[in-house]
Amino acid sequence: MAGLITARGCPFRCSFCTIAQIAYINRPIESVLNEIRHLIGDLGFEYLNFADGHFFAQRARVLQIIDRMHEESHDFKWNAGARPETLGKFRPHELERIMNSGLQQIMIGAESGSDVMLERIVKDAKPEDIVETARITGEYGIRLSLSFMSGLPYETTEDLRKTIDVVEKVVTLNPQAKVINPIYQPIPGAPSYDQMLELGWTPPETLEAWGESISWNQQIEDIECFPWMKPAEFDEYVEVFQNSIFGKVRTIHFTGQERSADVSVSGTSGELGVSVAEAAKNEGTAASD
Repeated sequence: MAGLITARGCPFRCSFCTIAQIAYINRPIESVLNEIRHLIGDLGFEYLNFADGHFFAQRARVLQIIDRMHEESHDFKWNAGARPETLGKFRPHELERIMNSGLQQIMIGAESGSDVMLERIVKDAKPEDIVETARITGEYGIRLSLSFMSGLPYETTEDLRKTIDVVEKVVTLNPQAKVINPIYQPIPGAPSYDQMLELGWTPPETLEAWGESISWNQQIEDIECFPWMKPAEFDEYVEVFQNSIFGKVRTIHFTGQERSADVSVSGTSGELGVSVAEAAKNEGTAASD
């Protein structure tokens, strides 16, 4: 697989992210096409990963790239990142062109299934958008990788329950869906970083401490309590988390049990996940051993 970037920055404004502070700049279409031709025709790659923060940000641009490659009879498979509401903005015949162009997987930062939390983090998306994306990708047999963060500022147990409900709908509509569940990490410069400071969160004091604090393998059990919760409220949050579909995914992902071939590890994006359906099956197998 070869990776390429067609644009830098992000035109959106999620409060937990700093990428929006980088000017959103597109590469010229012809420059992108030339790189694709080089990767496929000269170097022989058959699989491309569009590593933009949001490859589907501009509908006409995506369709132009896909159509030009089709006109030149370039046959390759590809992955790309999107937002929850992106696919719902394409017309049916446009979706048909995209889904039949070699697309294999879409990666989405869903973040939460709670409309309150999505509004709080300025995601500019709704839970229904996440479910609709699962329906569309499931209908076309496209793999879907979704990230839902736990511990976003002011998240409650009720917000968690709503997220769990959305995840269960997602994996029903698209059995190939993989769920990634990182714990929220405050990033200096992001608006939510200042929120965490106001709530009493203490940031690491050294570069080494920052390195130790940022980990995809951090588990909810590693956290003493969210700054905005009372201990009893946090205990309830953890119990709901552990008994949910998230608990099943993390059990398979982090305990060192034998993993199935359905575990997804992407070296290009650093994402880790496991099919929820496979996680549930493996959990049952482990319990019977």
